[in-house]
Amino acid sequence: MPPKRRLAHTSTHARSRVPIDSGSVPSSGPVKRYRDGEEQPSQQRPVVEIVQPLVGLHVVRQPVDKRARVDCSRSSGSEREPTMNSQAANSRTKYRCRCLKHIKDDQCEAQKLAEKRARDAASIILKSQSMVLAVVDKGERERIFCLHQELLAKHSQYFTAVFSAPPVQANDVNIKTEAGEAAQTTVHASPPVYKLPNVSATPFAHFTSWLYTGRIDTSLSQNAARARSEVCSDWTSMWATGSQLESAGFRNYAMDGLRKETAVTTRRWPTAAEAHEVSAQDVDIEGGKRAAGEDSALGRFLVACIASNRPFEKSEGSDERKTWVDVFDKDKQLAFNVLVADKKWGVEGPWDKKFDREFAVEDETLADDDEVADDEVGDDEDVTDDHDHIADDDYLSA
Repeated sequence: MPPKRRLAHTSTHARSRVPIDSGSVPSSGPVKRYRDGEEQPSQQRPVVEIVQPLVGLHVVRQPVDKRARVDCSRSSGSEREPTMNSQAANSRTKYRCRCLKHIKDDQCEAQKLAEKRARDAASIILKSQSMVLAVVDKGERERIFCLHQELLAKHSQYFTAVFSAPPVQANDVNIKTEAGEAAQTTVHASPPVYKLPNVSATPFAHFTSWLYTGRIDTSLSQNAARARSEVCSDWTSMWATGSQLESAGFRNYAMDGLRKETAVTTRRWPTAAEAHEVSAQDVDIEGGKRAAGEDSALGRFLVACIASNRPFEKSEGSDERKTWVDVFDKDKQLAFNVLVADKKWGVEGPWDKKFDREFAVEDETLADDDEVADDEVGDDEDVTDDHDHIADDDYLSA
């Protein structure tokens, strides 16, 4: 007779004492009890019985940067620690300023300066009592800007001198009255008008935007996808306008924008044509003062960029070299300045941050703001000291 199978004669009691897991054990429920009425002693629970209750839990996951993947392809053993790839390392140091919103510290400083100028403009506007009309450019390009006189005077030495002239005479205007009422007369002064035909409308619009907000409005440019050379031309035009209006702050703002342009930092600016255009640009309100003068920060930066780009080392017979030769033949002073500066500028370009002061203009408005801030801090300290003395007197009297 063949032996009986062990599975066929497994006792019901044994089957009842070993719970069979079908993979659908509920996450919660009564404790398993056996026929003798006592709880079964603790045993090792099946894996499914442990994992199943965790399925419904809500796990909060931190956002994972897909670029920050661990590079384990070169790891041959478990003892070797995995290395992070270069992209992950860059993502960890993306924001390097204190506010953790900017990639570079100079961007953070620029935003703080813009916010400071905007607050300063708002406080001046609240106290301002007069407006002026500035008519810039000429012909079909003529535009009229209505601006606060006190704000213009603070950031433009040219307008400061203009406003010191005798004020415009007021006009008497008769007011129409009802029958039986006495006639009334009021004094109405129209805003004074100042014409600036040598100032271009677009850079003056940028100046107005900077005047009120501390930065320029990029929407003023008709085409955002223009060539880099045209963008650099915008910055040089703004610098020239700042020089015409004798605004040190606006000149520094335009210079910072120019020095950060990709065409400049990659040694693609200026071309020979751009160098000639910038060198011949007027930077005086009356005209006749060139931008490439030795006393001009824009002229020094132009010469430094040309010397750093080494235009004399261009291959013989190339069109670019011929163009540079023509420019230097027409402008002997520019050629001489480049030759002198050639000894100074090598691998490091003039756009490097450590040369910021060399191409900046002293801005007295920032010094005035710092003095006012120091005075306010001093006043606050005096008030605090007074409160401390009062508190000490109260304590002694008690």
